[in-house]
Amino acid sequence: MKQIQHYNETIAAEKNAVSQISSEFFSPNELMDKRNLLLDELSQYASINVSKNGDDTVNVSFIDAAGNETQVVNGNDVTETPATLERVQTGTGKIGEFNLQLTTHTKQADGTIKDETNPATFKNGSMKASVEVLTGDGTTLTADGNRVQGIPYYMNKLDTFAKKLAEVVNSAIPKSATDPTGRVLLSNGNGNDTDDIKASNISISEDWAKDPSRFIFSKDENAGKYAQLLSETIGSKTNVFKTDSGAGTNIDTFTGSFSEYITDTAGKASTDVSFNNSRYSATKAVANDFLTTRDGISGVQRDEETSNMLEFQKAYQASARMMTVMDNILDVLINQIGAKIAQ
Repeated sequence: MKQIQHYNETIAAEKNAVSQISSEFFSPNELMDKRNLLLDELSQYASINVSKNGDDTVNVSFIDAAGNETQVVNGNDVTETPATLERVQTGTGKIGEFNLQLTTHTKQADGTIKDETNPATFKNGSMKASVEVLTGDGTTLTADGNRVQGIPYYMNKLDTFAKKLAEVVNSAIPKSATDPTGRVLLSNGNGNDTDDIKASNISISEDWAKDPSRFIFSKDENAGKYAQLLSETIGSKTNVFKTDSGAGTNIDTFTGSFSEYITDTAGKASTDVSFNNSRYSATKAVANDFLTTRDGISGVQRDEETSNMLEFQKAYQASARMMTVMDNILDVLINQIGAKIAQ
């Protein structure tokens, strides 16, 4: 945006320098081409609206998710600072806990600058796609009704797996009067709080790491029975996996074994990848069609340029021959007819 505003300023200065010449051949075409390339690049990030002013400068506005426009480059005043986009961290700093803020810097009538900051949302473009991947926890719906399942969504799915695994493993050995808390085998690494266990911190409990015999209460107990019970529980098709968004909102409930849960999660990821690849291919094909059409109108066509060159060459030859004929006529008038008159 800063570069576009810089080219606006330069183009305006060039136009003023040749203000006495109205021909298009005296326009700063090279600068406009460079600015157009920047506008093309900016349009990949977000949906924009571009309007042209009389001095060939342009105004640029972002179009947000609601269809509202916010001006980010002011071609009417090339001294005005373009808008700035900033990433602001929120929450505890985890992935997906951030906002994008757009700050406009508008010059007032008295010459002061008014800064206004608002949350930045995007109607489409790579910025919107990136934000969805980084913040999609499965609770947000797109315009076509699909859930946005980004990195936080799959992180929550893995956390659900880890928490359920700890719950099943830690409850495999029954409690007793001498050890009413049971045998905690998996913990969060800092204690035995099952509720705080996540995929990033699940580990073998400190007690079990020091003494593997804690798997059983006494030598009289059947360790094989507990191991069998643990295996059967993990393989049970009645395990209920409830995934929330991290804010207490349930986004998924799956009933089945642990292997089935992993298969289901991997299937969701595969479907998301396939769906987005298909959308990308379709969108790319449409974009390429538009680019081809635009290049056919504004681009350089060799056949057309060759035809024009031949046309100009023939016109030059005709003009040169016309000048030769005029020279011959003058020669006859001055040297031959004039000489005879003089005689």
